[in-house]
Amino acid sequence: MIFWLVKAREDKKMSQCDLAKEVGLSQQAISTYENGERTPSVDTAKAIAKVLGFNWTKFFDDKRK
Repeated sequence: MIFWLVKAREDKKMSQCDLAKEVGLSQQAISTYENGERTPSVDTAKAIAKVLGFNWTKFFDDKRK
C-alpha cells in the first residue's frame, strides 16, 4: 500500500472514483497505483499529482513503496 498516495487523496476528500474521473482513468487503475501493484506513466503521474497537489516525481522517488 502506498500510504502517502492514499493520504493525499483522502486529504482532498476524494474517493478513488472521484480521482479517477478527474484524471480520466478507471477506479481500478487508481486502486492498482495505491496498492503498489503498478506505477503510473509519467503523464498519468503528473495528472494525479496536479489534482492532489504534490510533486509527480514522488511516484518514482519514494523508496517506501
